[in-house]
Amino acid sequence: MNSTPSPNPYESIEMIPSYMDFEFQFNEITAVIIISLSYNIPCTLVFLKTLFFYMQNRKAIQKSGLRVEIFQAFILMQLFNLFLIISEFLQFRIPFTGLVTRFCASENPKTLLKLISFFNYFTLYSSQLLTVLFCALRVAILFSMSESTTRLVKTVFLISYGTIFLIGFVSSLPHYLSEGVCVQMMNPFPFGSIIVVDHFSIKSSNVTIENMVFISFVCVAIVILKIFMFRKLRQRKTLDSNSQKTITQNANIEKTLTRTMIILLIPLLFLLVLAVSLLCKIYISAPSLLSLILMLRPVLLDLRVHTVTLYFYFTHPIFSNAKITTKVVGSQSVKL
Repeated sequence: MNSTPSPNPYESIEMIPSYMDFEFQFNEITAVIIISLSYNIPCTLVFLKTLFFYMQNRKAIQKSGLRVEIFQAFILMQLFNLFLIISEFLQFRIPFTGLVTRFCASENPKTLLKLISFFNYFTLYSSQLLTVLFCALRVAILFSMSESTTRLVKTVFLISYGTIFLIGFVSSLPHYLSEGVCVQMMNPFPFGSIIVVDHFSIKSSNVTIENMVFISFVCVAIVILKIFMFRKLRQRKTLDSNSQKTITQNANIEKTLTRTMIILLIPLLFLLVLAVSLLCKIYISAPSLLSLILMLRPVLLDLRVHTVTLYFYFTHPIFSNAKITTKVVGSQSVKL
């Protein structure tokens, strides 16, 4: 039965006998999801190490030359990106395996399903806006010269955090107020492979348009902010042309900015392609292509989130130069 194709892809499986009697079987999709979980765990642990380092070494961060505000913005951005990955597991990856198909069809937990959908949209909107804010903060601090201007920048960005969460909540609320459902995926996904959605997403074409506009805005904002960073660094390079150390440092910063911009943009461009595909109703003319896009989307999200964390942790001098001491007999200390 499990290999039988669904007669109604992307439609609710609620109370359909074939899904109520569905039996989970290990398959290739399950293996892929297990692999994705296996690399997400150690990468998440690296982020937690970064978080604990920030909590315990704020003074050391200030002395290193890295602005605490930048570190805070980075931590918050990556935290919500991790929440987004968790929501992706709940809404897409675990349901892909068929592990919860029978439960969804029989029990129809509408409240749980719409909570999952709300959580996914809230973390999506918040994490992307936090990414823009992180880039904007770097630009603002780069251009702010006086101490009073820097204090003003801090105040504005503190208000911005609250605004972002409010926007994320309000934008996601319709998904909670709507009814949550589980729907069957199209080939190449097997029978019983489902995703969690809500009626508001399915029935309203405005959601797709809003997502497309939102992702386009995030992409354009990131590119513009990176251009401002490059221009400011080039200006500093011209002013400090006699310092070989400064020239080398600016060149390294430019390379870092270029790489991080590419890492940030690739998954967003993929989301943009997904939004355009839904708007053009590609699921009617090429349903298998849409299924493939939905399968690749989480992989690119993982790539974006974890590459940024790992790149920051393993390349920034503040972590490699950190000295951890442990007390031993006779008040001696050993550097690890």
